[in-house]
Amino acid sequence: MKKRYIWGGAALWVLGSGLIILHMAQGDVEGKIRQWMAVHSCTAEEVDFSLLSDELSIRGITLEYEKDGRKLTGQVDSVLLSGVHRAAFDADNGDLTPLADTFSVEGLSFESLANGEKWEGRIQRLYGKGWYENLATSAQAVLKDKSLRTMLEGLRRYRVDELVYEGYEARGTVSIPLVDGTVRTLAAVSRVERVSLPEGIGFRPGEEKGELRVSMVGEGVITELEGWMNTRTARIELRDVYIPDTDTLLTLQQMPEWMNKHKPSEEEWNKYLTGLLAAWEGHLPFGAIQLKELECEYGPESGGLPGWSVEELACTLDEGARMEAGVSVKGIRSRGLDDRFEQEARVPARLREKFLPNGLILDAAVQLSLAGLPAEKAAGEAELEPDTVEFMLGIRGLGRMNSVFEMITEENSGSQSFSKLKDTLLTSMVSGANLEYRDEGFLPFIFSLGTASSGQSVTELKKEVMETAGVVQQEMGIVGLAKSVRIMLDRPGVLKVSCMPEEPVPLAALGFLALGAPDGLEFAVKATPGEKTLEELLK
Repeated sequence: MKKRYIWGGAALWVLGSGLIILHMAQGDVEGKIRQWMAVHSCTAEEVDFSLLSDELSIRGITLEYEKDGRKLTGQVDSVLLSGVHRAAFDADNGDLTPLADTFSVEGLSFESLANGEKWEGRIQRLYGKGWYENLATSAQAVLKDKSLRTMLEGLRRYRVDELVYEGYEARGTVSIPLVDGTVRTLAAVSRVERVSLPEGIGFRPGEEKGELRVSMVGEGVITELEGWMNTRTARIELRDVYIPDTDTLLTLQQMPEWMNKHKPSEEEWNKYLTGLLAAWEGHLPFGAIQLKELECEYGPESGGLPGWSVEELACTLDEGARMEAGVSVKGIRSRGLDDRFEQEARVPARLREKFLPNGLILDAAVQLSLAGLPAEKAAGEAELEPDTVEFMLGIRGLGRMNSVFEMITEENSGSQSFSKLKDTLLTSMVSGANLEYRDEGFLPFIFSLGTASSGQSVTELKKEVMETAGVVQQEMGIVGLAKSVRIMLDRPGVLKVSCMPEEPVPLAALGFLALGAPDGLEFAVKATPGEKTLEELLK
């Protein structure tokens, strides 16, 4: 019996000791969390950590921070961290330490006051997974220097594998410099339905010395400037955006304040932009930026400007064997542009319904391609593709034009950083050009307008156009022009124009090349007929 009591007592002692140690360990984590929050000007009503489930729950968080005339206050309803790693509370475990497997933040609100401008906002929910951060290290850094610089440098000792926030809304004031030198203060509202960072943010463990880049997707983005303008974007996607060094980030953050203090001179602007571009030296600024279903409406303060919309706006950069840069715009609509076109062209309603049922919709693109390899090739190496600038402009339902200009650039131009792109283009020469026009309704549309306004028949108008083409071919020496025009008037299809100047033309003179300046330029024209005759398309 005595042994039974001894073993029973030992078991109670072990169990009691275990509960005490468990309680102490949990209390140790809770205490360190409160200390970390205090360093960051935060307090919490409740901090509960369960060692058995590795869950950390914090409720009723309040933030109060004030420095250099800036005051920030905030509240968080609740925070839940699952899969908590206690090593993140130990300063001896390095900078990038696993903190939590998943996390969720509910009801985050804030209020910011600086230079008389007030912003307040709220995020309904923020959640993610794979949080890496050594809380002890970050707390020590803030104790030494509680500044924006410390916070930005902390981004390089922080990692989240995936991050999403939903229901963002912010209200405040924005100062806009006007042409007369005055500054107008407007009430502003910004809303975002959802933002996700699918690839996370921060360096991955073991990759701390590489480039810091981030990709982001925003959905349902709305910005309203009271009485001025409203914009709505269904989706914004940023891919591989380079995060520059801390000094550059601080310069960007100070830019609005700098603009509000005085109207920058041209010299100040050039100095600022030069320094800003230098921060991206040797780094690709981003991989791609894409906006979908962008709409803009102007208010009475903007002088009654017509609204516009864009189906897609994209810019892409790539720096590999070739340096590629492209900007494309699809589905540009403007009520004002439609009105002006109809007034000047005097388009009858029946023609608008047939050829432009959705109004005047434009597509446009510019694409640059430069060789990123040495100009001198090794024996047996294949010829490199020429450097090119490509332009595209189209009107939906009427036609589109695509032109490619071949360039002669300095040796190894493509291997330079994008910051040298302007100098490269200014010194480039055009060695040849090719233009392709694809008719999708333009000729039938023009002939319909011509017959309606002049009373002439289609045959009579064709004859006039052919006579003009003959005169132009004779005076400018354009090979194949008259024959190609005849083919296009018979069966509207594809018209191709090539130009080989006797001597390379500066890229800056592209306008003269496009206008067909005859001196030293050799043009050749060729047409491919379409499936239907012009008369069939006019029915």
